Amino acid sequence: MKYQHQIFFITLCIVSLALSQLIKLDSLGHFIGFFALTWLLHKTFKFPLINLVLCLIVYSALTEVGQYYLGFRRGEFRDFLADLAGIGFFILVSFIVTLYGKKYKV
Repeated sequence: MKYQHQIFFITLCIVSLALSQLIKLDSLGHFIGFFALTWLLHKTFKFPLINLVLCLIVYSALTEVGQYYLGFRRGEFRDFLADLAGIGFFILVSFIVTLYGKKYKV
């Protein structure tokens, strides 16, 4: 689809602004980071989405567990949920863009 990158960027900006009013800045960073990481890995390396999502969920969990055991960081379940929300939002936007592209393909 021709405008796929612009659609993703605009959607991410709108959701980020809306979420910034509701949640802490750190969790918003996790949301944006994992949305962008999922997008980057899926588009750059063409990994199958299901494999990518499962690996990123494990990666997210391991990073939070690792932070829990560091003396200067805190692993928080809220951050893990923000990571999952970023991954899930990528799946949702990707699904919508795919449907939109098939429906209005010229």
